[in-house]
Amino acid sequence: MSSYVIHEQKEPQMKPLNWVVNFELCLLGMLLGIAVAIGPLAFVFLWPSIWTMLSLLAIPLGVLVFVKILKHLRELIWMNNHRNQHVLYDDRVEYQLWNHNSKVPVEGSVRIADIREIYYGRYVFYYSQTHNRNQQSNPNVVLMPVLFLVYKHGLEDRALAVPFTDVMDANRWLEVIGGRDIPLMLSALLVHDFYDESVPQLLREDEDAARVQFEGNIDRQYRPFLDQLIEEAEQEEQRELTDEELDELELEMKRQEYEQQLKRRRSPFRGVGLPGWLVFPLQFGVAHWLMNLAVAGTIDPSGIIFPALLLIVFNTIFLLLVKWMHWGQMLIYPVLTFLSFVFLDLSDVETSPAYQVSSVLLAMSLMSPIMGIIIFFGVKVMRKNRDQNNLPQAPAIHNKTVNSEDKPYIAP
Repeated sequence: MSSYVIHEQKEPQMKPLNWVVNFELCLLGMLLGIAVAIGPLAFVFLWPSIWTMLSLLAIPLGVLVFVKILKHLRELIWMNNHRNQHVLYDDRVEYQLWNHNSKVPVEGSVRIADIREIYYGRYVFYYSQTHNRNQQSNPNVVLMPVLFLVYKHGLEDRALAVPFTDVMDANRWLEVIGGRDIPLMLSALLVHDFYDESVPQLLREDEDAARVQFEGNIDRQYRPFLDQLIEEAEQEEQRELTDEELDELELEMKRQEYEQQLKRRRSPFRGVGLPGWLVFPLQFGVAHWLMNLAVAGTIDPSGIIFPALLLIVFNTIFLLLVKWMHWGQMLIYPVLTFLSFVFLDLSDVETSPAYQVSSVLLAMSLMSPIMGIIIFFGVKVMRKNRDQNNLPQAPAIHNKTVNSEDKPYIAP
């Protein structure tokens, strides 16, 4: 019998409107990067001074923004033009799967005669970035049909995932493959990594999977299957838990709370706390006081000793007051310090003492990240014991005997 194509399943392209929006945002971002990279050169050329030369420090940032966004745009274009493809023949399934990292396709074929089992289920599909056939409003994330073809490959079993965006396409595949006396299973298991070698084992270990005979519309068979699972889950929830199950539930809740605490500690902003944020208005007040001293002739307006001491002292106080230290706080302090010092003196009279003091403070705040690295690690050593004691405690394993002399577990 000659082999012929029955159906071709290809990943959908990005929705045209979304593609236009993404392209425009990338274009604006690249223009911003160019402006940040070229703008300082224009400032130095038009208004040459020591202060405008400090703006040259922003050039690497502009180049980095431009390169990153350009790389992202090229990735979007590549992904839109290189989509996974599955082709159904009367005797085999051919596939072409693109590796986003190596940009090299993986091609192959699976003979229908080698397929041992078929699993029909759902996968998470991000509708907002793709073309919608019906042009209707859809949620950003929906569950779409997927077929897992478990087949024999040498001495091991592998699974080929065929994702769909229309259940009718899945029906066409099952009309061909489902009529070959191959076991068809319904599964509610959500597989996030289609290419994991353990997928066949995961599917076979699904205790809720049910074997069915294809009757022409797999979705009509799948819905009662899901309803039954939901009903069984509700009945299970209403059942009174045993003491062992209650202990396991309590341990699971503690574990989730522990993971949430660890997740919160990954945020440099949450780690600052109210005392840490109050450092910035206090620092602004002291800087304003220095400016008044310069206007009164008490201190040299162009001197760097007092501005340097101001930044060193308040950077140290800031890191001592935060709830927990995070490397991102090395950036939070200089950025907020620079933004606050911008409003110290808004005049454009370069000869005034207030202008000179504010200019020195702005220049010092731009260079403060270098000094801040030393301060950060110095304070980190000072706070070592306090931070270790404030780490969230991992939940103890149920029924584990803990002696009073045992040291508590501290997460890394």
